[in-house]
Amino acid sequence: MRKIIIALVVLVAVFIGGSYYFSGLVSERYEAFESLNSKNLSIKSEQTRGIFSTKNKSEITIKKEMFSDILGLSEEENDFEDITFEIDSTTSNSLFSAISGLETTGSVKLVSHKDIAKNLFGGDEIATFKTIVSGKNTTTNIKTNELNFVLNDSDEDVKANLKPVKITVKLNENQDLTYADYSVESATFHGKDKDGTEAEFAIENYFESLEYNNPLKIGAINDFKSYIKSAIKDMDIKDVVELKKLKIAIKDAQDDTKIDLGDIKIYSLSKNVDENLSIAMKLDINDIYLLSKGEEIKLNKFNYDLVAQNIPAKIYDFFLDAYSGKDISEQALIEIAMLVVSNNPVVKIEDISFYKDDKLFRLNADLGVSGFDGKNIFALPQKAFLSGSVKFDKSFLDEIKVDKDAAKKLLDSGVVIEDGENFISNFKFDPNLMDVIMNDKVRLSELESHVLGVNQNADDAYMGANYLYTLVSDLSAFYTSQGKFDEKITNMTNLPLLEISHNKFALITSGMSCFEISTIDDVNSTEIIVEVGADKHEEFCQEMYKDSEVSKLLEKPLKLR
Repeated sequence: MRKIIIALVVLVAVFIGGSYYFSGLVSERYEAFESLNSKNLSIKSEQTRGIFSTKNKSEITIKKEMFSDILGLSEEENDFEDITFEIDSTTSNSLFSAISGLETTGSVKLVSHKDIAKNLFGGDEIATFKTIVSGKNTTTNIKTNELNFVLNDSDEDVKANLKPVKITVKLNENQDLTYADYSVESATFHGKDKDGTEAEFAIENYFESLEYNNPLKIGAINDFKSYIKSAIKDMDIKDVVELKKLKIAIKDAQDDTKIDLGDIKIYSLSKNVDENLSIAMKLDINDIYLLSKGEEIKLNKFNYDLVAQNIPAKIYDFFLDAYSGKDISEQALIEIAMLVVSNNPVVKIEDISFYKDDKLFRLNADLGVSGFDGKNIFALPQKAFLSGSVKFDKSFLDEIKVDKDAAKKLLDSGVVIEDGENFISNFKFDPNLMDVIMNDKVRLSELESHVLGVNQNADDAYMGANYLYTLVSDLSAFYTSQGKFDEKITNMTNLPLLEISHNKFALITSGMSCFEISTIDDVNSTEIIVEVGADKHEEFCQEMYKDSEVSKLLEKPLKLR
């Protein structure tokens, strides 16, 4: 008996000691939690430790300054208020926590805006949660309360419902995010304004998971932009989205538009390596229904498979500035465009395809820039590449109102090639011709005039002639200001020129070389010489040659001295 009593005392001592040990672990975690205090976030916590459980109460205030930080608002523009939440939780301290994990359950209340919480969630409690700390990892499951929103006044009538959202968050030993997912059974919105315009939105069975191969560091967010940049720097994320149904409908006096999508799956990988982003995305939609202005389109088995590489991570700075409301100048747009192309980006469209009444459409393509140093924008066309193919059922020509004669011309010209019940067209960009060549036969710029029998618009020819006038004016102005020509014509104008030989260039208009330009500057004379280009027999070029001023330039050089 004595041994049994001693054994029972030891067991009780270990049980109670173990409880306090796990309670101590909870204290450490809450101290770490409070360390997240910053200029944007205020956290206050208090605990009541017991033998078998610890009561925790935390007050978290998201300060109005955070909205200024995120949205780029000045102090005067920021009319937000601080938002305060209260978290009540109970943590089990029992010895069994060593086996099953340290478990905390609790609720989240919105205490700063109780009237809003009551209207939306039926009370100040907005969510419940359970956290399990097992070993060095933490898993938290959160479930929001159902949300209902109703607005009924003279201007609009709005009803919205969001079923409970379930969220899972996983943290590693450093309290960095390694995994998150969230799901919702359904969300609906219906609105009608005083003009009678109705809008409806609904989703069913939405699920998304995010897996961080490089854990996302969670710390004090003193500067929202810096925090985002840090997250982008370590980006290595697998994102999976599944959605049973998505419905959008808009109805007014002019139109009744509906979009119904069924069985949607999105898979993406985003990775940052040496400040270059690589993004892979796959999209599958089993059913698509579109209705607009009485026209119905039904598609199925829509697939989208794309890979983008060498995208500069700094592009996010531009988007962050735009998102925060900062005015983006034209110069800034040019700079971001140059940053992207100078990085020699590559986009691979592995597959864009769908079926309409069991009839196939499929496109694949590779496009991008290779070997561009970013120094001379006019060298970019020589460094750009594009190639791919498109395959589609013959009946699609009827869908886009191409008559039988035009379809025959497409086939006879070689723009398309027959493949059973389908047409195929392979295409490739030729930097020397500055044009896309289809099936190694037809230029894209010739499609209208030579295949469909449509003449180039006279306005295009007029604009082409203006390019020539501008070029001659640029060269004349440069010589007048500098007293000499530059060694390269491309340093004296911003117009698109293609180098033929030393100091001789082709002026490219509508993808054609209608003019060749060179300069002479010696002891005898200074001249700008304009000659007909390689595409001189094309109807588009012939149209420009009819211009009287163009004819004068072609007849004899323009003498500057």
